[in-house]
Amino acid sequence: MSEFTKNSCSRIERIFFGFLFFAMPFQLLAVDMEAVVDPNHDLYLYGTAAVILLLLAWLFILIRKNKKLSSLNQVNIDHQNKDQEEKTRLNERISSQEDQLKELGLKAGIVDLTLNSILITDATGKLEWANKSFEKLYGYKLSDLIQEEGDNIHTISTNPRAISEGIEHKKSVSYPSYRIHKNGKRVWLQVEFTPVVNEQGAITKFIFIETDVSLYKVTEEEIVQQREEIDYQLTIAEMQRDKMSSKYKIFTDSINYALRIQNAILPSKDMLKRVLDEYFILYKPRDIVSGDFYWVSEIDGKKVIAIADCTGHGVPGAFMSILGITFLSEIVSQSKHLRANKILNELRSIVLDSLSQSQKEDEAKDGIDMTLVIIDPTTMRLQFAGANNPLYLVRERHIKEIKGDRMPIGTHPNEDQPFTNHEIDIIPGDSLYMFTDGYADQFGWRNGKKFKYQAFRRLILDMYDIPMRGQRVIMDNTINNWRSDLEQVDDILVMGLQIK
Repeated sequence: MSEFTKNSCSRIERIFFGFLFFAMPFQLLAVDMEAVVDPNHDLYLYGTAAVILLLLAWLFILIRKNKKLSSLNQVNIDHQNKDQEEKTRLNERISSQEDQLKELGLKAGIVDLTLNSILITDATGKLEWANKSFEKLYGYKLSDLIQEEGDNIHTISTNPRAISEGIEHKKSVSYPSYRIHKNGKRVWLQVEFTPVVNEQGAITKFIFIETDVSLYKVTEEEIVQQREEIDYQLTIAEMQRDKMSSKYKIFTDSINYALRIQNAILPSKDMLKRVLDEYFILYKPRDIVSGDFYWVSEIDGKKVIAIADCTGHGVPGAFMSILGITFLSEIVSQSKHLRANKILNELRSIVLDSLSQSQKEDEAKDGIDMTLVIIDPTTMRLQFAGANNPLYLVRERHIKEIKGDRMPIGTHPNEDQPFTNHEIDIIPGDSLYMFTDGYADQFGWRNGKKFKYQAFRRLILDMYDIPMRGQRVIMDNTINNWRSDLEQVDDILVMGLQIK
């Protein structure tokens, strides 16, 4: 009911009651006066009473109707108030969401305006998002990177050790890195890695902010790239020449037989386990047979270990490896006082005599590069002698490189000079790595460049806490992924062992 209706009803009620209270006495007086002169005064009385009753009935109906209208009007007002409150809350919510959308849009615009590439991953390292500057910096989208290299930052990063450090300490870490642009050029980066930690202390996201610092590397990179490109082209030319001149199919049967002979003279698994305890050997011949070999012996409680790279690979290298193993076994078994450099000196004399080598220009320069160590578990002393090969000693995440002499076991201008004997104290937990040059010299399919010793040392440090058997798997997978469809350049041999 409207306000006008309520006011009207109230006014009618007031008029009616006023008339009733003021008119009634006069009406009764008039009836009494008429009763004196009019014998029909009872009729007047009855008529007046009837009129009053009708008025009272009408008033009762009017009051009830007025109350019903008032009640309906109150319900309608309550509904209107509730609707108004709901509209107010809805408007406030819409306004809040619009503000949030504007803020998010502003932040997204700021992120895309920066020249730095920004990558976001989940807690496992899986790539989730990259800003527009990522594509501008590298020339390809995040989806292209995932398709080519994988979707996890741990497998595609060139510096996983720095990432592991940031995760371990839950703090930001800055480190140098690089990525290959779509045009094939290397983009040098300074990366700011930040793990995002929630209120419970758990890592929820990884954020990588990559800054292009290639301008500081331009001159150095161009020189190195030109040098490596020439080296790569020369190596490819040699590989093609070897393919054209070889008659691989003709000699397949004889080579397979040579493989059986070579495997027979290499140390057995039982002997390796008995002498070396915790170790791994990654042995990957380029061809069926190999010019690389490993050799192990134990004399008077001392462990003698050698890895070697003979001139050439395939059949010529295999023949040299058989000679090297035979001569080495003979020398060590007859030695009364084991000295690493003396073993190499005697081996060189036998090789020169057996192959009738001199220093004539037209003579074949066959020889052996070798790493030889003698471990005395009683004194915890190690002897090392190297012919063109070093020894890596890893202790507490630090690599110490002990360099060998720069001459082979074979003819050389300095062949009269003795090899150097290095004596080193060792402790339990030390790890030793001996290797030939095949691993570091392997070319990779992504950039056509060698793996190199710097990456090889970084890989060893990244595997520091992993058992030796696991290290072999990682090394094998790493070089296979690096090589991909390219041919293996040389025989590969890496041996790692841990001091107990």
